[in-house]
Amino acid sequence: MRRYASHYLYVPGLGYLKNRVVEVEEGHMVRHLPLEGEEAGTSWLPGVLRVEEGRVFHYYPYDLNALQPVAGTRRRQLP
Repeated sequence: MRRYASHYLYVPGLGYLKNRVVEVEEGHMVRHLPLEGEEAGTSWLPGVLRVEEGRVFHYYPYDLNALQPVAGTRRRQLP
């Protein structure tokens, strides 16, 4: 299992959640929880993590004020 933290996590039905940690196994989100300081084994990814059909994607760069992609935003699926 891998752990990633980001400025925001977008979960359908919940919206944008600030400063979250996501646990990912085989590309699928297992759970998410609040970020409570630095945690060993957690990779920091700036921008937004987004859950799409159970899979987690990293969007960067991202306008964190307007909460929307900007020109040049890239989308990458997390392993």
